[in-house]
Amino acid sequence: MTSFYFSKSKHVQASGVRIKGIPVFDQYPELPTGCESTALAMLLNWGGVEISKFEVVERLPKGKKVREIDGQAVGANPHFQFVGDPYSEEGSFGVFEGPILHTIDQIMPGRAVDLTGKNFQAILDVIQSGKPVMAWTTINQQKTYHSTSWVDEEGEQIDWYRYEHAVVIVGFDEEHVIVNDPYTGQEEVYDRALFKENWRSMGRRAVTLKMDEKDLQPPEKVEMKSFTQPRKTASRTKKETNSGNESPAILIKGEKSQRKNDLKEKNKNRKVKSKTVEEDTHANQSTSLWKHITSTRTLAINALKILW
Repeated sequence: MTSFYFSKSKHVQASGVRIKGIPVFDQYPELPTGCESTALAMLLNWGGVEISKFEVVERLPKGKKVREIDGQAVGANPHFQFVGDPYSEEGSFGVFEGPILHTIDQIMPGRAVDLTGKNFQAILDVIQSGKPVMAWTTINQQKTYHSTSWVDEEGEQIDWYRYEHAVVIVGFDEEHVIVNDPYTGQEEVYDRALFKENWRSMGRRAVTLKMDEKDLQPPEKVEMKSFTQPRKTASRTKKETNSGNESPAILIKGEKSQRKNDLKEKNKNRKVKSKTVEEDTHANQSTSLWKHITSTRTLAINALKILW
């Protein structure tokens, strides 16, 4: 069963700042749980490294999926590894700043900067200086809540909070933040206070890159307009499937929403509508043909009556 939640943003305009030259990558359709890898790929490209989201996934430390063994949910620890596989949703969840910083050090040694635990103004100051920030928040700025727990191989309990997500903050003004959002594959404008609250609920996690001051360009001044279309997020009930080679284990459904299901639903509706139009057209053609035959038959009968 799939349920949807809608949130609308008001149409507003205000003066703000935005950093130029940051690509926007879409995590879909290949990486349904790979928002962190996609966000990091954007940050690294801004830093001068031409790298794809797929190459980031290859470099990212990855651990086992969350699976149920003898009634106990067991999986990797997001503080040390990505939980599961970014290419999959089954048993896959996400990763925190530690493995992301490790991946940056692999690709750009000495350039990783951990902003986790800083206050939000410190994050905005970094952006004001001309550096984008990868930050943890929630999908479509929905309110998070504790949804599931498991233990890692050391027996440490991991508490997971729903809608965990990562984006790249590229600008802001007094009331909004501008982010490159892997979930939508677009630049989005979100309410600043709401974003701050969701960032705090996800542990105030954030990272950026150490760059030479001479290489930094000051952010441009922009007139920001928030999006007026409602954003749709799907949440699913857990679905358990056999894990294949681990017969005593059951994979647990990951909880990051898949935008592709929305697209499938749209395509399905489009096909149904197309089929209905075709059927109506065929019916109209059949009706017209029958009327023509009936009319011709009537004329023929009348002509024979006259001759008779």
